[in-house]
Amino acid sequence: MKYTPPTQLNIFFANKDIYQINSANDIDYLKILNDYKRNFVNNIAVLHTNYKKIETIKISFAVNDLPHLMGWEKINQSSHASSIIKMIESEKMTYSSTRKNQNFYRIKDRLLNYNFLHTIFINEDLNTAIMTSDMKPNKLRLDIVFYSEEDHKHAIILGLRKDMHSSYFIPTTLHVEKIPNQFSNRRRTSIIGTIEWYQKHK
Repeated sequence: MKYTPPTQLNIFFANKDIYQINSANDIDYLKILNDYKRNFVNNIAVLHTNYKKIETIKISFAVNDLPHLMGWEKINQSSHASSIIKMIESEKMTYSSTRKNQNFYRIKDRLLNYNFLHTIFINEDLNTAIMTSDMKPNKLRLDIVFYSEEDHKHAIILGLRKDMHSSYFIPTTLHVEKIPNQFSNRRRTSIIGTIEWYQKHK
């Protein structure tokens, strides 16, 4: 699928390929990894909100974030992101080789909803943001959640956590929860304007 950005969007994403997952038959770890590298890695997304405690959100994307977002460590002997990435790049770890793993059911929904990242950051469906740093309980210690109820039973959640050593927020978890859940009745935060994109200094 070729993505054509609307005119008001930053030209940053022009002519980039978007890997679309419509069903389990489309799941390909290497294609997911390459898509994340192509569209997100080494970039910073800046959002502005009407929430006075966090008026500016700077989100930093790194390749080592992806294995945890996809839950790949749950179906691999190694929990190190760099090791998992190398295995996927060399095709030693594939969908076919892991789909019968006893823990695969724990990550299937993450894989099927990988495109939620595109929905938020490329299509800019931003009416899903919830500030959660002061929420109790908050067992995942998330500061910001992008939340979308896909049906009357389930919601997709992308959680961000503030980096302890910088001003950036890091994508930390992508998963599905049943409704109702701890985010269901939280007030949505308005995002002002469009996303600003910057490349990290190398």
